[in-house]
Amino acid sequence: MARATVTNDRHAGSRDGPATDALRPVATPRAYIRRTLLEVSPADGEGPGILAPEAAGAVDVFRECGWDVVVLGGRDAPDSLGLDAGWRDSVEDRDPGAWLLTDDVADDRWARPLGLHTAFVGPHAEHQPAPARCDVEFRDLRTAALEILSTDVPAGRPMRG
Repeated sequence: MARATVTNDRHAGSRDGPATDALRPVATPRAYIRRTLLEVSPADGEGPGILAPEAAGAVDVFRECGWDVVVLGGRDAPDSLGLDAGWRDSVEDRDPGAWLLTDDVADDRWARPLGLHTAFVGPHAEHQPAPARCDVEFRDLRTAALEILSTDVPAGRPMRG
């Protein structure tokens, strides 16, 4: 599912020189978003969750900037949410440079060894410690998406059009 783009970045790291570097594929950036940040449970607790108010906008802004978005967690793919995103129940392979947006500080324990940057999103529950181990903290999903995109956009990577 990863898409490759071509860059003219001379600092891509090839020993073959700039001509080879110009043809080197650049990995598509990826954001893993914890399903609990995207879904709101129905008031009666019955049936599937519904899309959280800011969820579609956050996913769309990542996609418009050329990022892959993967919904993380749950028992099955969140097709009912209607998001332009993939789905995985967990991440097991290294994905250096990817971001994990989560509302669970414990996610940092498994995400860091896989090379993921971690962003805690939302308020702290009283029983939850402050996310001292996460790389960054954001009050909401929209802010998280915009801030990550404004600070983690490599030169030479075109926006989707």
